[in-house]
Amino acid sequence: MSEHTSRHEYRPSIVTPPGHTISDVLDEREVRQAELATRMGVTPKFVSELVSGKASITPSTALALERALDVPAEFWLAREAKFQAARARAASRIELSSSVPWLSELPLKDMVKFKWVPRKTDQSAMVETCLQFFGVASVSAWRQQYVEQTNASAAYRASDKFQRNAGAVAAWLRKGELGAAQ
Repeated sequence: MSEHTSRHEYRPSIVTPPGHTISDVLDEREVRQAELATRMGVTPKFVSELVSGKASITPSTALALERALDVPAEFWLAREAKFQAARARAASRIELSSSVPWLSELPLKDMVKFKWVPRKTDQSAMVETCLQFFGVASVSAWRQQYVEQTNASAAYRASDKFQRNAGAVAAWLRKGELGAAQ
């Protein structure tokens, strides 16, 4: 895990769209959606889409909500950003699970033993951890950065008696990059 990411960051498994919060505020204040639409200067259909999560909260929408509900625009924008990030993470988990076979290309036991990456019991989490170690967003980006580019530009001596492992070479190159950066 990178140094700038908290190891104990709270990430709920279910995140509701910001529209649920709008609905809660309206219920609490006994305001109907149609009245909110009038106060915001938008159509009732748009407010319905906001509440149902079909429409996103833009900066101008956040300002309109701030003026109509007296809840800061920053709150609405942060709520929208967290919701979108949670949706992206959920989609990413699916992609990560399809990348689990990639782990067999890496010297994972050694990477854990040398404490380059922490051991994870969940294979998808291990894929994410390894991608973070290599500083890439996907396995295809790893292949481009460390396999294709290394084969094209790196010169090193290797014995013909041993089979070369692209994953091991990539891991050691990355460790060298990280060491040089420090």
